Formats: sequence, C-alpha cells, structure tokens
Amino acid sequence: MKKLLILLAVLLVMVSGVALAQEGQGEAGSGDLPTVFCGTLADADCQILLASQQAMTGLTGATVNLVANLNISNIPDTPFDSLAFQLNGDGAYSVDAETMSTLQSLQGAPDVLLENMQELPQLLEEAVNSFQGQLNLTLTMPEELVSQAAGDQQIPDTLSVELRLVNGVAYLDLSSLAESLPDANIPNGWFGLELSRLLRSAMEESLEQMDAQGGIQGMLPPGFDLSTFSRFSDPDVLGEFLTVERLDDDDIGGEAVAVFRTRVDYAGLMSSEAFQELMQQQMEAAGGETMSDADREQAMQMMQQMFEGLAFESTQYIDVDDNFVRRQQTTFNWDLQNMMSATGEDTSQGAPVINFDFTINYDNFNSAPTIEAPTAAQVITAEQAMALMFGGMMGSDGTGDSSGAGSGSAVEATPTATPGS
Repeated sequence: MKKLLILLAVLLVMVSGVALAQEGQGEAGSGDLPTVFCGTLADADCQILLASQQAMTGLTGATVNLVANLNISNIPDTPFDSLAFQLNGDGAYSVDAETMSTLQSLQGAPDVLLENMQELPQLLEEAVNSFQGQLNLTLTMPEELVSQAAGDQQIPDTLSVELRLVNGVAYLDLSSLAESLPDANIPNGWFGLELSRLLRSAMEESLEQMDAQGGIQGMLPPGFDLSTFSRFSDPDVLGEFLTVERLDDDDIGGEAVAVFRTRVDYAGLMSSEAFQELMQQQMEAAGGETMSDADREQAMQMMQQMFEGLAFESTQYIDVDDNFVRRQQTTFNWDLQNMMSATGEDTSQGAPVINFDFTINYDNFNSAPTIEAPTAAQVITAEQAMALMFGGMMGSDGTGDSSGAGSGSAVEATPTATPGS
C-alpha cells in the first residue's frame, strides 16, 4: 500500500503539471518565459497561444468571477443517491508582473528548482508579497444534507466567507459563518496570518532538516535523476498524452474569443517512456532492492487500472484583440470503480463517480479596484504560527513560548495595496 500511495502522489503531481501545460510547456516561446505547447495546431493558432502567454504574464491585475460545481453520485452506504455542491465567488487581484514572470520561468524546469532549493524560501515570500487579492465565496449545500439535518445539527443552505491577501498577510472574515452557525462557537470578525513570512520560515526550517539528511539528492534513492521531471516539458513527450485543439470561435460580453481545448490521455501518459521511467524510480524508492521485476510490473499494471475512467480537460477563451484570457473552464470526471477494484475495495454495490467543473471569468484587465486590508484584525504572526507548527521549538527563550503565541493580537491594517504596485 505504501508503494501505491507514493505512486498516486507522483501521478497527482504530474497531472497538476499537465493541467498547466497549455500555458507553460512546449514548442514556442521567447526570452525567459516557458514555452507554449502547441501539439499539432496550425502555426497561426500556436501564435495566438504564445501571444496570450505574453499578455497574461505582463498582466498587473483583473477582476474575477467563478463558479465551481462538484457532484458525487452512486455513494455506497449512504441515504443519498448523489450530492451536489456549488461554489460561487467574485473578487479582484493585483500582481507584480516581474515576480510572476520569474516564477513562471521555473515552471518548465523543476530539476533546476530542486537543485537550487536554497532560493525557494525567498522566492515564496516575494511571490506572496507581490500578490494582492480579495475574494467573496459562497458555498451552496446539497438539499439532501440540509433537509436531513435536525436538532443541533442544522445545516444552513449557504455558507459565505471573505478572503483577502494584502502585503503578505492573509485575512479571513468569519462574521457570516458565525451568524450562519450560531452554535458552532465560531469567532466573529477578521482574522489574519502573516502568510509570506510563515511560508519562508517554514521552508527554511524544512531545508535545514533536509540538509541534515544530505539535501534533496540525499533523500532520493541512489541513481535518481532529477532531470527526469524536465522530460515532461519536451513537446515529443507531451504529445504522447496531451492534445490541444482549436474549437469554433465564441463571443464573451461582445468580445470575440478564440477557443482552445486541452485534453489529457491518461492511458498515453502511463504508457509513455518518460512516465514509466519516473514510476520505476519511485517504485525503487519505495521498495528498494526488495522489489522484484515481477513486483514492479504488477504495481505498474495496478496503476494503469486505478486511473481508468479518469477524464480531464481544460478550455481557454482568448480575446482575439488584446490576447487576454477571458474565461478558463476545467472539467474533471472520475469513475472510481477501477480504482477501488485495484486496491481490493468491495465494489459489489458500485463505486462513487466524481464530476467537477470549474469556470473562472476575467475582466477589467490592468484596472482592478484597489484592495485594502481590514481596518483591524486579530493577526497571528509568523513566529507564533511557527511555534504552533513545530511544537514550540521556535520560542525565543528556548522553552517554546513565543510571546502571545497562538493568541493573536489586534493590529492596524497594513497599508493600502494598489493594483500593479
């Protein structure tokens, strides 16, 4: 089971990278930006994707509107035939384009990043500090859950929160949740966390522990080649399991848009030489010399069975005039029948089917509204959070007690963040 968990984790990482491949991998590019995967597209269509990448990389801000739907059906041992959740949101963001360009340039070179891990703490801190955002989210609960709740377990129809990220501090307004769930003892008002400093401190702590074990290479099995990851930026490798096509043009708010759809072929992914090599290295890491050729072959076949019935696609709507992405749609469908069978689960009553679709619309490019921190909030400092995370080891007096750790303190808001600043 440990071997399977490691394989699953690696696959999910790979899928996450593939999902971004249309924006960051492939055949055409310039300067320090990652190239764009075009597959078999015509040159003119490939140029649209390239121009869009350049436009989005230089973007300093926008407003957003999103809708996400999650439906889980055929759920065993429950009174529900299916459960449907919907998440709606709207907000805005501003970003330092130069910092984001630096991050994007590393997207297609994970081996370079892994070999220069000491730069990661500062990079994370700068990335979070460069991004200012605000988002209102409302989750609509399934009618089946709401109607069956009773007594003290009442569930509201909707749950709402507001999020902000300003000057490296993440804020969360719990007022609406506290009102919707009066018996849950949820604190009222704004709360914050020094996120950018926390990420840097946590990463530095992890790197110190990693260095004690010989660095990133010392934590990998002998002979593991970090450059294996970069093979997935090779257009020839991507072409074995990734396809991109241009669909009929559309219209969004009176603006003509070119539509491109990217699909992942998981059978092609798992049968590719690059993926097989990566899996081989991971299985050797999990099993070492004790894993025979027969065991490795069996594990590979099990992996292939586990992810049958999984479908993923992403669709971009690109403005033909300014090259900005007006809409991004993602769908993810997974019938877990084969997954459960491969891991020995009982499927006599069927298996759950997961359907997820996510749509985000962008507008007001380079002219998003000003994003401000709340006027007062209970803010947990990075030192306080580190003391909680590492069991008090970060306490300044050596006892693990950092002044006020975990309690938070009322502070005035950080300065106003202006889009593009």
